[in-house]
Amino acid sequence: MRGNLLDPIDPEAEANRDVSFRGALGSADLPRLREQLLGEGSSIDFEIHFHRDVDGRHVVTGALRGGLMLQCQRCLQPLRVPVDHAINLAMVRGIDEGDRLPSRYEPLLLGSRFIRPIELLEDEIILLVPLVPRHEEGECPLPRPGCDTAAAEGVGADRAARYPFAGLADWRRRDGRPDSN
Repeated sequence: MRGNLLDPIDPEAEANRDVSFRGALGSADLPRLREQLLGEGSSIDFEIHFHRDVDGRHVVTGALRGGLMLQCQRCLQPLRVPVDHAINLAMVRGIDEGDRLPSRYEPLLLGSRFIRPIELLEDEIILLVPLVPRHEEGECPLPRPGCDTAAAEGVGADRAARYPFAGLADWRRRDGRPDSN
């Protein structure tokens, strides 16, 4: 049913018909995340089911499983962020209706009559992306040769904080200018 993900649907009508979508999404299927994703290493298997719950609510349930390839903001190396997320949404027309939902549901605010399933899936995935993606403490690769390992480890950072313009004195000496101190 992959082609149907792009087509607008009436979610309430689909819930009345008990419709499901199943498939996989890659980087190319997630345009709002494309700039954050590294290469083609991201793959998310999904299953969503539009139906009515036992109380007659129009709901969307399902799951997202797989992984996203992001760039670690600590070491700038690839980082695989695992995804294992349950989807439990109840369709609502207003914020007040969303406030009255049972705690097992998140509100799916229907601003218009139609939605695209791909956008619903992408919204859920966006919520799973860490604000600052990074490896766990101690899991980043060691600094590469040629890097200033003292700076990478924070050695000398205290001196730089106390004397932020100390490097300018060395620069002046290299230029052949006298030191005015």
